[in-house]
Amino acid sequence: MQTYNIAILGTSSEGLSVAAYLGNEGHAVSIWGEHKDSIEVLKQELQVRATGLFEKDIPLKRVSTNLSKVVKDANVIITCTNALDHEKLAKEMAPHLSNFQVVLLVPGQVFGAISFLHAIHEEDPDLKIFAGEAQYHLISAKKKSETWVEIESVHEGISCCFFPEINKRYVDYIMSNVFPGIRVEEDIRLTSLVSPESILIPAIGLFNISGCCKEKEISFFKECKSDEVIRMIDKLDGERMSIMETIGMQPIALYDWHKSMKKIEYSDYHLLLLFLAEEHELHLDVKTYKEKMMESMIAGLIPIASVAAHLELDTPVMDAFIMLWRILFKETKDAPHRTIESAKIPVDLFKKRATKRVSASKVSIDSYIDKICTQILDDFEEGWIFIQAPRKVIEIVKEHIHDSTGVPITPENWKQYFSYEKKSRIIAMVKRSSELKDAFELGSEFNELYGIVFNLDEQDNLTAAPILFEEHKKKEAKDFIKSLKDELREFLSDFITQELKDSKKEILVKDVKVKPEQE
Repeated sequence: MQTYNIAILGTSSEGLSVAAYLGNEGHAVSIWGEHKDSIEVLKQELQVRATGLFEKDIPLKRVSTNLSKVVKDANVIITCTNALDHEKLAKEMAPHLSNFQVVLLVPGQVFGAISFLHAIHEEDPDLKIFAGEAQYHLISAKKKSETWVEIESVHEGISCCFFPEINKRYVDYIMSNVFPGIRVEEDIRLTSLVSPESILIPAIGLFNISGCCKEKEISFFKECKSDEVIRMIDKLDGERMSIMETIGMQPIALYDWHKSMKKIEYSDYHLLLLFLAEEHELHLDVKTYKEKMMESMIAGLIPIASVAAHLELDTPVMDAFIMLWRILFKETKDAPHRTIESAKIPVDLFKKRATKRVSASKVSIDSYIDKICTQILDDFEEGWIFIQAPRKVIEIVKEHIHDSTGVPITPENWKQYFSYEKKSRIIAMVKRSSELKDAFELGSEFNELYGIVFNLDEQDNLTAAPILFEEHKKKEAKDFIKSLKDELREFLSDFITQELKDSKKEILVKDVKVKPEQE
């Protein structure tokens, strides 16, 4: 597994638990807190105490209220703050970001990634970052103190999506190393319109406002469920599903979504609330209840309702909830809320189209292999070169390319496709250039080159075995892809059945050894 510099924004239970989990996985983790008193002890101890799922004191790289210090050298930035702070954070963060950093909002609520990216580009229109949203929390945990978190579980199957909706193999690879259980989508509607808190929190909270505003901490799901609340959730969720159906998506009820995550049977919202009360209870005082309601309405239900209005759909229950919330919380209609207009959401998203996925837990082996190999063929046509190397060698290769060409390795010249985790090999593509030709001393054969397999010899010198076209470029490329498909299919079948076999199969078509100069 590749490790990264990761910045966690926020010191909530989610922020501390994500920091502890990633630190335990070997990543270098820094934490940003908005106020000095929220990080004072954490900064002194420079570690997070984790209990529950694992028990360990996790060292931190840095703890600071200085946003620039925390984000500037981070490969991945994970925001674990209230969704209403995302746009403000984007504007403050923008001057300190660099191209190709990855930002994940946890959770992003509804169209959080688009809203965040819009705020970034208001400050710096040329900045190229990957902004993504998770549809739900990544970890269930309880914050025991300013430096101690009890981790209950790490969620599997939570979806995230990055915007704009383009093929982002670079981000897919990073996310697979950061949160292997996360599911990367290629349709941001899946993360925004299947956002559980945007429906459950308003429905439960508004119907139990008197109980929630008592001067005591309440167990949100346990104390606030009733037959009336369940009926309202059913109707509210039905209107959300009608929006999905109108724009060509497969509607999914929230209890079915939880069922797909937990592999537990739910037949209605009553059973779902019983499960949430047991597994994901929210313990809220008056202050946190109001904050949670504001977040789920402004960044959740209101933007969903704005989609319905754009589509000219009738959503009387949704509209009634928003009106009731405005009265009870004294919010005016003109107050700033996230809508498809204010967040500059592209209306093309709401044209009727089928849903696509980059990676899903039930994707077939053949379709996954076909997707990878089709992308490789497309890249051949655009002048990219195939790279295969052992995991321990790939960073040496990247450093050599960088040192020899003087060109930084970025998603514009390097794409990481696939990792043979058990066989410790990586498939990638690198952009063809004259500097690359000089870096590996490939001479006239460079024009016929379409791939290089790297290894270390017995003296730990880097060796490069080029794969060459012979006469007919397209025919040779197809033959190569066929052999690659066979190798991937063999590997994936073995991996899934957990019957891994030692295989010495190589895909070299010419045995040409090249030893570049070592630094």
